[in-house]
Amino acid sequence: RNAATSTTDIRAWELVIRAHKLMEGAAHDDYLLARKMMLDALELDSDYSAARIGLGWIYWREAIFKYTSDTEVSLQKAFETVQQVLSVNPDDPDALALLGNIYMGKGDILQSIDTCERAVELAPSNSLSLSALSNVLIDAGRVTEGIQKMKRAIRLCPFPPPWFFALLG
Repeated sequence: RNAATSTTDIRAWELVIRAHKLMEGAAHDDYLLARKMMLDALELDSDYSAARIGLGWIYWREAIFKYTSDTEVSLQKAFETVQQVLSVNPDDPDALALLGNIYMGKGDILQSIDTCERAVELAPSNSLSLSALSNVLIDAGRVTEGIQKMKRAIRLCPFPPPWFFALLG
């Protein structure tokens, strides 16, 4: 898993780490800066899938939280971005977690759940995969099951981001 997401460029790695910290909040301006950092990281290392997945999550958020007037374009950008990762590694659980949430944004709940469940099957102790599954289960009305998955994600993540708790209400 690490080989698929890693980089040898320390500057690209630092940009992604800093961008993820910005993505923990809800401020739109932070997401704009995080998007720029992800793009800069990809300029330094175009094969850095963690940067590409992070960028995909930013596009997804722009659509879901209506930070853009054209949510379909943002969802399509998220989809194209994650497909670039999956074309190299179709079993990347972080990419599958994002793809599942993109399907949710497009209204395909069954595909969304199936894709996120696949991510969890591939990496059962990956808190991002579990939180993504939790998100789609709650959106699908399977609230109790979604909350159970999120509680497990929180237990597995030593420093869970604030949005993990937001899904719990």
